[in-house]
Amino acid sequence: MVRAPFPPNDRFLSKHQYSDVILELESLPISVIIPAHRLILPASSDFFRSKFDFDQRSRPFADNQPTKCIIEGFSESCARAMLEFMYTQQIVHHMPRFLNLKVQIISLCEVYQVSGMHEYIAPYILQHISPENAVKILETGHKFRAMSDALARGACEVFEGQLDAAFGERGVH
Repeated sequence: MVRAPFPPNDRFLSKHQYSDVILELESLPISVIIPAHRLILPASSDFFRSKFDFDQRSRPFADNQPTKCIIEGFSESCARAMLEFMYTQQIVHHMPRFLNLKVQIISLCEVYQVSGMHEYIAPYILQHISPENAVKILETGHKFRAMSDALARGACEVFEGQLDAAFGERGVH
């Protein structure tokens, strides 16, 4: 696993000092711009590594304008949590309160090929699977195509336990 070069709460993450990448979230009612750093993103993302390699080959002497990356279909909280993880290998400040959002963060990190994020969040999701949210986790995971086998099994086990409790030994005929 690639380790982030900066400790949590680093000024580069919070103050955007020397940023040279713009992440633009377009699926929101108002476009949100999040500054980032070309040096950091490829360190833990194959997607950004490929993008920046391509940009370098296609325009080697760019006009010193920040590289723009458009992120669609995810919330600002998800994008900021992904960035926090990419910079620090943990999520402290942007850890969402809702289980649904954690599954979306895993999906975002799969889309942008962020190494280590799934392993970081999956245990938390598994700890918090309950009869009330098992179906929602499966639906969300299917929607975002980001559920690991372990998460899907965990949600199914809880759901099957509920079915067994509801129908007992009678079974469904």
